[in-house]
This record gives sequence, C-alpha cells and structure tokens, in this order.
Amino acid sequence: MRHTVRGHDQNKKLVKKLKQGISTAPWDAPNLHPNFKAFYHLEKALIDSQAVFICVPTPERGGWLLDQEIETVLETLKSLGWDGLTVIVSTLDPRGISSIFEHQNLVYNPPLVRLGHVIHDLLFPSMLLIGGYNPLNMDKVQALWNWSPDSTVLVFRADPLTIATAKLAINATLSSKIAWANDIIFRAKEVGADAAKVLQIVTTDPRIGASYMKSGAPPAGPCIPRDLYVWHSLHAQMDLVYAVSQSHAGAKTRLLDRVVSEIKAVGSKPKVAILGITYNPGTTDYTGSIGLGVYHRGLAKGWDMVVCDPSHELIATQLPYLSFVSVEAALAYAQVIVVATEWPEFQDLDSGDKLVIWIKGLVY
Repeated sequence: MRHTVRGHDQNKKLVKKLKQGISTAPWDAPNLHPNFKAFYHLEKALIDSQAVFICVPTPERGGWLLDQEIETVLETLKSLGWDGLTVIVSTLDPRGISSIFEHQNLVYNPPLVRLGHVIHDLLFPSMLLIGGYNPLNMDKVQALWNWSPDSTVLVFRADPLTIATAKLAINATLSSKIAWANDIIFRAKEVGADAAKVLQIVTTDPRIGASYMKSGAPPAGPCIPRDLYVWHSLHAQMDLVYAVSQSHAGAKTRLLDRVVSEIKAVGSKPKVAILGITYNPGTTDYTGSIGLGVYHRGLAKGWDMVVCDPSHELIATQLPYLSFVSVEAALAYAQVIVVATEWPEFQDLDSGDKLVIWIKGLVY
C-alpha cells in the first residue's frame, strides 16, 4: 500500500541495525522496504504520522498478562501531544481492558501470526479481530488491512473485552487440539492400534478437522503456552485447561525420554550434535524448545555436545553456555545428530552412517 512506516524502539543496537538496512528477522523479512525508517526518539517517529501501532511485550506474571509497558507508551504519547489513532496489537489480558480503554481513541487489533511466518500471516490472515468503542476508528483500522490480497477474510468487530477474550481463547484452543492429538496417539499405541491411522480417521471427520490436530512436540515459544496459562487463570477451578497443560508436560517428557534412550544405545559418553535450538524455523525464540530440552538432558548425563542453529548470530549472546558450530562442523564432530528444529538448512544432511534422530520422526 506504499505507506510510509516509522518504527521506534528503545533498543539502540536494534535501531542502529535497522537504520543500516539490516533486518532483525531475516527469514520473515530479508529486505527492509525503502519506505521504512527506524527511530530511537519517539517524537521524531511521530512527525506527520496518522496512526500509531503499539507492539510491546505483555509478559505473564502470576497468571496475568502485564500491561505496564502499554500504559507507559500511552502516557508517553500523551506527554508528546499525540491524540491520533492508536492501535494496540500486543496480546492483552481481558481483566485489564477497562483501565487501558479509558482512552476512547484506542483500537485493539491483535494479529493472528506465527513466528517464522509473520509476513505470510499478515498478508493472508485467517481472520481480523478489531475491538474498540469508536466505529470510525475501527473503520480506519479495517481499511489499513487492504494490503491483504484476500478480500474474503472474515472480520470480527466487537468491544475490546470480547476481542481480548477471543484472542486468548483461540490460542488456548490451538494448544488443546495439539494435546488431544498427542493423547489419541498415546492411547492408540497403548492398546496396540495403528496410531497414525487412528489419528487420520479422527481428523478426516469434517466436524473435527485436521488443523493443529497433529501429534508431536507440545507448543513452545512466547505465545501459546503463555496464553494457555493465562486462560486457565481466568477461572482456575476449571480442570480442563489444567489437564491440557499436564498432557503437554507428559508428551514432552515422553519425547525427551525416547531421544535419550536412542542416544544411550550409542554409548555412555556419546558426542551429540543438536541441530535447531529455536522452537520453530525462521525464529530467534527458543522458549520451551525441544532442542534446549535435549541439551539439558545431555548436560545432566555428561554428554559432549555442540549445537547448530541458523539464527546463532542473533541468539548466541543469550545462550553463552552453548557451543555453536556450523552444520559441517557438527556433522564432522558428532556420533549422534539430533534434528530438533526443521530448518531448511538441515533437510539434506550428508551424515554417512551416523545415527540421525529426527524429532518429528519420533511422533509415532
């Protein structure tokens, strides 16, 4: 749509990279658009702007999503004389909506995106969620989504409390579907059935569907596990959400146990290369990742380990205890190769006769 976009951040190193044209999400956006400019000083970013989008962390603490950073940004905008359209895209806790939306110009527009697929999911959204009290401002936000080539996308407009609750419910439901798929696989195997066929049959039923009904590693990353916990805290006496979280914990334990069992067959002190530390290809987030889980299991057992991840330049300083090496060095070093995250760089490995464990291949 050729808008001029100005980005502001308080991280000077990040802003410097962006000013140099260096993308900090090279897999999602390898090239920065020439209409994008980065600023460290918010007042400069606001010059001639017609709308402000707020995308700051809302971390979970004690079952709540904290909105202090949202409030800080709103106060700063007020102090700078900003009274234009302001759109919050960060995930909000329904219980804090009333205090935030005292500002009538605010619109809540949380996008439904997956890290590693952000550009695609913004271009082809599964739906639009728009919350507010001012219909004209909600119209403006909806019009901004004209960048999407999909003119049939569903749009849901409601009050901010309803949209905030729906956003959490979506992620909690996705988490539940993964837990149920793992439960089906586990119980089918327990009785000796063809577990993969059972799951295929279940997901072919149009009343159920196959989306997110896939067994494997439980959800990881910064959003879905957090949102499930917050959803549970809305009414902690309900046991269903707790059962889902316990199911995820059990699935992860079983998965890691199986990896350890296969590696132990090589010897008591194997050399292990873990390919993939981020929880998903195309991201720099490693929250709850299987790769880190394997590493910590191996550390406790005294294994010699190296790790490889295409995002290592962006995450190595956060994980100084890991020995990052290239794919070639990892293959040359290890007796056992664990492919924990399916980055494209790992698809055609020349591993010779070494044991290669594909985490995805352990699903069944």
